[in-house]
Amino acid sequence: MKWDVKHDRAKKVLNHFLDNAGYWTETESLTEGLTEDEIQEVSTEVATMIQSITKRYKLDVMLPTEPVVKEEPVVEEKAEEPVAEEPTEEVKEEKPKRRGRKPKKEEAA
Repeated sequence: MKWDVKHDRAKKVLNHFLDNAGYWTETESLTEGLTEDEIQEVSTEVATMIQSITKRYKLDVMLPTEPVVKEEPVVEEKAEEPVAEEPTEEVKEEKPKRRGRKPKKEEAA
């Protein structure tokens, strides 16, 4: 798995947990001994920390989804085969162009 794909998946996992962090008040062990005002204060701090984590790890930035490629119906067109006409004049065959260095011209002595 490529790093960016793995990292993006990890971001989705963290987002899932952070989205559900608001339900912490439903867990007795986390709210035990706290007043309603204290629970509200902790909730505010949790929200601040979630924003900080989201910003720090850029959890709101995900990889672009793969573009949906529309499959266009293939139109079968019968390509007309060009009719080979016999040349009336002699046609010179072109040599392919050379790639590379030009040959050095020798100086006439």
